[in-house]
Amino acid sequence: MNLEHITSENLNNQFDLYAILKDSVFYPASGTDGSPIEAFSAITNSFVYVDYSLKKRAINNALKNDFKNIGYRLIGIKELSHSDLTPREFADYEYNPDEKELFRLSEKSIRNLYQKAIKNSFGFWAVYELMPNASKPETKNKRMSILHIYGEAIHFFIKSYWYHKLNPLAIAFICPGEGYGDNWTIFRNKDYKLYQTLHLNNKLNGQNMPKYILEFRNDKNCCFGEEYVYHYSVHSYTHNKPIYLFKYNTDQ
Repeated sequence: MNLEHITSENLNNQFDLYAILKDSVFYPASGTDGSPIEAFSAITNSFVYVDYSLKKRAINNALKNDFKNIGYRLIGIKELSHSDLTPREFADYEYNPDEKELFRLSEKSIRNLYQKAIKNSFGFWAVYELMPNASKPETKNKRMSILHIYGEAIHFFIKSYWYHKLNPLAIAFICPGEGYGDNWTIFRNKDYKLYQTLHLNNKLNGQNMPKYILEFRNDKNCCFGEEYVYHYSVHSYTHNKPIYLFKYNTDQ
């Protein structure tokens, strides 16, 4: 996305969801972790975060302050409403959970998070510029943006990437909350909706599968199996263990 012309004064008029999604990094269950920016800021300037466990003030404060640690200064933030993020055609979209997902949704705390996020999603689009004292500036884009959504990741993915017939350049799975966390589905399982939608975009809309998967795990085997091969390990200032970068296997 071209961010060079954006200023704090004109940012509100520059929001273009399609341009933000194209060649972006998608990060479900993101929190406000900067690891994907450290890993991918040399190859893309667009990062899409989705999480339903953070309150508005926490998101806003993090976007204003937290990314200085990786060398970026905030230019400005645009707040986005539920209607800004929901195409008219998907206003009544409903997902039919399978048995395992229904079991997770039977937990009251998870069900409440899920239902609230679907009905009351909102977001912030924040644009940044690289600070003069940033470490290794030659490995980072001079500007980058974060679209941070308070919402449910599968619903958002359907209403954004699928709606625009796009697949992200990369996906990050760092702490997806699939075990004892508050996630109701499994992002990293090929039998579930996220992978199935990526695959449909590939088959029906001619979109490449994501080129990279960034994953926090205990071995060098990608969650999506042999479709992805180990590329290298990524250092992150926020995590003590290695985060592995996997690349799509073009030799399949």
